[in-house]
Amino acid sequence: MENDEAVNINGVPADSILPPLVILMTNLVADDTQARSKLKERILPSEFDRSKPLNVGESIRACLIRLMTNTLLGNSRETISTLLYTLCDSNANKFVNQVGYGNAIGYLVNHQLMGELNNTVDENAPDDKNINPITGQIEEEQKEDPFKDMTDEEKEREAERLFVLFDRLNKTGVIKVMPKPADSDNIVSDLD
Repeated sequence: MENDEAVNINGVPADSILPPLVILMTNLVADDTQARSKLKERILPSEFDRSKPLNVGESIRACLIRLMTNTLLGNSRETISTLLYTLCDSNANKFVNQVGYGNAIGYLVNHQLMGELNNTVDENAPDDKNINPITGQIEEEQKEDPFKDMTDEEKEREAERLFVLFDRLNKTGVIKVMPKPADSDNIVSDLD
């Protein structure tokens, strides 16, 4: 989906081919629980690899998630999101569990489904507690503090090196360093 060629299927825009098929599948699974469970088993299997982001790989799930987040395919994105949401029993929590919050957020906001999200545990959710709710990916264990074994002199050299790098970025215009306002401590209280 990186370039315009990937958005065409045999010279025909994918956004005109995919939606009718996906709408047909969505209507089928919306009315038939047996069809829903069979298609869900095929597209959203309960056992899958969460060691990498859910949109990475060649699985049907990964391909559909990439399509549902593709900004060039507006119609396909909408219909695929609706199909996946329907496969999740039209339940926002199950949908987020299956595709990741980061991938689901656009659909949920556009359809005003954010209120359906709650902190209840999905019975089909994986038992692993180290799952990143945004990506749906298993997070690695917290690594040790990289500064733990550094001496004070090494920490100071590292801080100076970072200062020089930020100074270069400021001079080239990549970032603009702003001085801290005198009343910056009161900014939060002003917002209240």
